[in-house]
Amino acid sequence: MSVFAFGSCFRSSPVNAIYHPSFTEEGDLVDSIAYFESSMPSSVQLYVEASGSMNGFFRSNKVTAFKADVWSIFSNFKPLANGIYVFENGRTPRQVLLDNFQTYMNQGKFLSAYSTQVPEMVESILSQLNPERGEVAVLVSDMKYSPTGRKDMQVRVSQYASDIRNTVNRYPISLSLIAAYSQFLDKKGNSICDCSPYYFLVMGKAKYVTRMRNHIATMLSQFGHYAGSIDMGMEYQQPQFTLSRIDNALLLDKQPTLYGIDTEYNDTCSFTIQADVKDYPWGMIDGEVFKKCLKVKMTEGSTCLIDTVTFDVDNTVDKMLNRRATAMIRVKVTDMIAAADVMEWSLDIPDHVGLENFQPFMGAQSENEVNKTYSLEGFLQGCNSVKSNFCGKQPNRILLSKNE
Repeated sequence: MSVFAFGSCFRSSPVNAIYHPSFTEEGDLVDSIAYFESSMPSSVQLYVEASGSMNGFFRSNKVTAFKADVWSIFSNFKPLANGIYVFENGRTPRQVLLDNFQTYMNQGKFLSAYSTQVPEMVESILSQLNPERGEVAVLVSDMKYSPTGRKDMQVRVSQYASDIRNTVNRYPISLSLIAAYSQFLDKKGNSICDCSPYYFLVMGKAKYVTRMRNHIATMLSQFGHYAGSIDMGMEYQQPQFTLSRIDNALLLDKQPTLYGIDTEYNDTCSFTIQADVKDYPWGMIDGEVFKKCLKVKMTEGSTCLIDTVTFDVDNTVDKMLNRRATAMIRVKVTDMIAAADVMEWSLDIPDHVGLENFQPFMGAQSENEVNKTYSLEGFLQGCNSVKSNFCGKQPNRILLSKNE
């Protein structure tokens, strides 16, 4: 009789009182969720544009943040790189040994009269890249597309977004555009702009691009010359997470399940979702931006309030280029009428996250505006038209139950 009573009690009050298919009756999660995780690439192809509009960064024997930062970043990836490729005519890059590159750059040997040919450079790079083998390409450029010397220059500029779209659409890649800034010097070596933008364009598979973006942006931040980044065509899934600071519930061991909620004691169950967002856009590390990306649904109609979102970020864990970024989402669940409920939550990453950091560099009327980037809008428009960020359709789930 006692055995039967125990069994009946167990069956009549399971933790998963609503028998949600994502959980067992005992509250164990059975979903198979794909999480996004970055990885180091197998190799890195380093490219630099040498054109007339870049001359202010390359002045002979003159110090610029550009030279210091590019050399620091490139030399850091020396174990993964086969050398450096320099675009001196916009089409066919010339290979330069890493150590020679430092000397040539410092001595002004990359001064050029050529115009910037972004579509041709991107096409040349991607045609040689093997993303499936873990290869990543990094192009350093001011991204000023201005095909000077052509009678149809203005027509070409008006078609720029379409040309970029057609180029990147042919390759299964993701991209990250990282903005930096440096002094820009005139021919006499005088700075005519202390905040002239240039970019690191990273191309390859999403998990490798993300790791490179984290490394490059971290180093630029350490130097004080990071301006922002924007990701395109990323294959985001959902972030891994844990639960902490739980009030009015118990945590089922190693499960996203809270049980024993006592609504007579308190109508509110509060807890914190600690989400790993180290591989998500840096522009999301903002409470208001993050809340706009956060999608929440309660399957049984309880009220869910996202109270606060704070962050714990360290880009150099153990003094290494090892980013840690945790979003701490404070949640309050009330009006829990059913015996249990499931909170479904996910991140929906729009294509424009981080774009606000690029706004100061937009709106140039000519490439001679060294504090802005001529035709930057066309490049972003072309990429975003075919490389939207993708997020996993299956949300993360948290089971909340009054039963014990």
